[in-house]
Amino acid sequence: MQIQPGGPTCQLGGWGRIMTKLVQPETEPEELTKSSRSTRRVSFFARWRKRRGREQEERALAERRKSLGDGSGRLKSMAEGRVVPRRIDEEARRELAAIQDRRDFLRKSAIGAGILALGAGLGYGSGYAQGTGLSGGTRTVITDSEIAARVIGGVRIATEFIPDPVPAGTDADPYPGSAIQAALDDGLAVYIPSGTWRLSAPIARAVDNVSILGAGKSTRIVFDGVTPCITAGTQTGWLVANLATDGGGIDLANSSQSRLTEIWIDGVLTDNRPIGTGGGGGGGYYGVRAEDFATSGDGSSANPYNASAIQSAIDALPGIGGIVFIKEGIWRGTTRIRLPQSSTGKTWKKVILQGAGHAPSIYQIDGSPNYGARVGTQIQAGLDMYTPCDLYDLTVSPHPNNWRTQPSIKVIIDPTTIWDVDAWTGGFSWKQVTVHGGDPGIWFTGQNMGTNVWQIFNGVMERIFVTGCKRGMKFDRGDSTGGGSNGFITMRDIKLTHNSGTGFGRVFDWTLDNTLGVWENFLVEGNSDAVADYAIYIDTYGSGGFEIRNWTDGDGNYAAKDAYIRIGRLGAVRFFRHSKDVDIGPSRGYFQIGRKSTSTGNVNVLTGSEYVTLEEMPDHVLSIGTVTGDKARIRIKKAPGNQLGYLGTTTPAGSPYTYTNLDMYDEVVYLVGGTISDVSRGGQSLGTERKHFLAPGDNIVITYSSAPSIKRFGI
Repeated sequence: MQIQPGGPTCQLGGWGRIMTKLVQPETEPEELTKSSRSTRRVSFFARWRKRRGREQEERALAERRKSLGDGSGRLKSMAEGRVVPRRIDEEARRELAAIQDRRDFLRKSAIGAGILALGAGLGYGSGYAQGTGLSGGTRTVITDSEIAARVIGGVRIATEFIPDPVPAGTDADPYPGSAIQAALDDGLAVYIPSGTWRLSAPIARAVDNVSILGAGKSTRIVFDGVTPCITAGTQTGWLVANLATDGGGIDLANSSQSRLTEIWIDGVLTDNRPIGTGGGGGGGYYGVRAEDFATSGDGSSANPYNASAIQSAIDALPGIGGIVFIKEGIWRGTTRIRLPQSSTGKTWKKVILQGAGHAPSIYQIDGSPNYGARVGTQIQAGLDMYTPCDLYDLTVSPHPNNWRTQPSIKVIIDPTTIWDVDAWTGGFSWKQVTVHGGDPGIWFTGQNMGTNVWQIFNGVMERIFVTGCKRGMKFDRGDSTGGGSNGFITMRDIKLTHNSGTGFGRVFDWTLDNTLGVWENFLVEGNSDAVADYAIYIDTYGSGGFEIRNWTDGDGNYAAKDAYIRIGRLGAVRFFRHSKDVDIGPSRGYFQIGRKSTSTGNVNVLTGSEYVTLEEMPDHVLSIGTVTGDKARIRIKKAPGNQLGYLGTTTPAGSPYTYTNLDMYDEVVYLVGGTISDVSRGGQSLGTERKHFLAPGDNIVITYSSAPSIKRFGI
């Protein structure tokens, strides 16, 4: 417990609990009951308390007069040295006295002991004029100096700055907003009682650590419905709590370490309080909520939230970045959301968008042609991302007016908008994200690149669902003329389904030079149009090292062919199931591939391919179609139980005859009949051996006087 000498208040621990009466010494043992105290003792302490309080008040007043007096007995204004009469709004003080027991309210508003001291009552002595209070109570006219002497914490009450005649505080007869400004100019903490307050200019002051507190939604501040009613500018540490404004709201966007707490903006409750005890300390910084900036809607398809609220929340983050929480519901707007900020100035700002769940199925996407369920957070505005930002638990599409004409999510490497294109080497993470209605759904590209190399490192995309898009996922280097491009992105649990319709193109399109990462667990079905060349197009022809695992076509796709795959060094494709043709472009690598037995798709190996291994998956069919690559460098392996057996017979033409295995299978050859004088391999004579095991490209030289038959069996 802390007793403040010379004043009428006593402050306790906790959240600034204030007692509204003087604390007196207790002379009786605590175990004595009230009934055991004599009437004489009670009377003595009552007289003692009254006399002690009067002495303290007179002593404090004498000290203030001595320090602030001008020698004539008049009290000077602390600010200007002149006598300024001010009324006391006792009704407002009673409101503050009631507030003192609302501990949760005090924790939220954090104004502290200053407000509570007002609530305790000032205890002014006699000798001052009395008048009618603002709410029918008593008005005591005193000077600014005496107010400053009595008010602990510098809290001002806006109604005490209203000049006569005092309005009714209604919509028809509002209080003047100039009184709020005057109260703020006179102190750092302002209480605004209930009523309508009409502004002629935004409330502002070029100082830090301002606190403005209302009486709840009944405190209503109005201006023009567009311009912010209160603006902190670039000042820091502002707190605005428990009041209502018109549509202009409150501007703390450029005010660091500032908070809005329980603010009604045009009837919508807004709150960006941190959880805990504050940023940078024990509580930490917990981000900004998009709903605090929503000005319309209820999140339904018929009445969606305004998507501009998400942009406002992104812009409200400090320069270092942070988290934007986007509650469940539909957020719709024709203006695309820009990350990491709406302006085009260069920044390293890191933003995380956190939703309340994504739609895992086409049956749960609101506004789709056939279904109307609503699940999780759905952004119907489109995202443009210029620096690596993270996305979690949400669905993204363009505005419905722009479906299949704009990307759902567009990632743009642009040296004119970021400090350094190497910003993308730091990585990003997208998890539990659905994209819908885009063209393409997800598009990574570059613009204004010049000779800069397009590159992304350490990207992670997990549980991504692309549906209802004219094109699905597209990755290209844009307009970069720099040598090479690097796409080091790991993708897992990707579903590309129902991206089909007239004119729909490739559902997965990757054209980057060097690729690193693992792409696994893809379901690719029901996509594209018959006029599309491929459903899947992968062209990565440089160095790197990546692996495709577990890709299935489900019920099939509509494109002319299922896939084009070209991989350079250190690439592997494992467990890739198709139904239509797959073209292997000029490649090196390992392909474990096959089709369903009920389909007719072939695997075609195109010119330029070398050092390619094709392995048939168990319980699938590896059917080889056109091969224009180097057959001496292509190896085909059948699944166990599917041995090839007899491949054919070759008749030598002229001795010595060189036989080379161009069947693309490991094989055993038998030299049958004829008269053989020698067989050599790798320059080594094997005598007249008639059985030889040859890998693709291996050869033997046969010397004979009568030609044998060369019978070939695949292994």
